[in-house]
Amino acid sequence: MYYFKECVKDIINKIPKEWEHTSYGNDSCPSYSYKNKKVFIDHPNPKQREDETWSRFSITDDDEDSDNHQMVIFETDNFELIIKQMENDDDKLVLGVDWEYDNDGGHILLTDKNKEIN
Repeated sequence: MYYFKECVKDIINKIPKEWEHTSYGNDSCPSYSYKNKKVFIDHPNPKQREDETWSRFSITDDDEDSDNHQMVIFETDNFELIIKQMENDDDKLVLGVDWEYDNDGGHILLTDKNKEIN
């Protein structure tokens, strides 16, 4: 679990108390759930991630009744955007995003494309 501690050490005090820690020992990185969403927090150093091209933070749909259950619905390297998206009750993203196709499984990923927070 030392690796998990490295993944969150720079943001541990920013993780909202309402988020439930949902990591398992066999996960590639720690996760937290809130409002039928789950955020995965990867290592701050891309070279330490399972795939260094992935964003550090990704949100999946954690609603078992949803058509998008366990699909990545948002990813970014900006933790403030992750907090906003996790707090959002709407299915829509809080900021405008560009669509990308994941050649791996054919599903659609949404990314913030490094847009600034106002």
